[in-house]
Amino acid sequence: MRARQVGRTIAAEMRPFLSALLLAGAFCAASACARSEPGQASPHLPHIPVYPGAQLLQSVIRPHQDPTEYYLVADASQDEVLDWYRRRMSEEGWSASTDPDEDFVIYHTAEGCYAFVAAFANPDGTVELQLSQQDPDTPCYPYVTSEPGDD
Repeated sequence: MRARQVGRTIAAEMRPFLSALLLAGAFCAASACARSEPGQASPHLPHIPVYPGAQLLQSVIRPHQDPTEYYLVADASQDEVLDWYRRRMSEEGWSASTDPDEDFVIYHTAEGCYAFVAAFANPDGTVELQLSQQDPDTPCYPYVTSEPGDD
């Protein structure tokens, strides 16, 4: 009899947790928490590969603004993620226009389209990854930098 009461008490205490877990599962089932395939691009950012195994947290898609997506990487360090992007973006025809050793790197194509990749280490060892690509309705312009001293 006592075991049955303890079981009911535990079940009652777990009900809010289980409800939240089921709600999170339904949310993730709607692909908000989808894991990316190795090197796969998002439909919102078709020219930027997504780090393998990155978990999509949020897509921010608004008219006349650059689409941006936020991911969580649990199985790699910040340096590993940034190294992977240095290689992959170059392979895809992108050139870093800011110091590629920074946490936030702006990339350009020869046609002048732009994108950025940012990776930030979290205290728990995960990496927050932010990807953004130029709004597809915005024309690309060749990226020109001034020579030192021309300011």
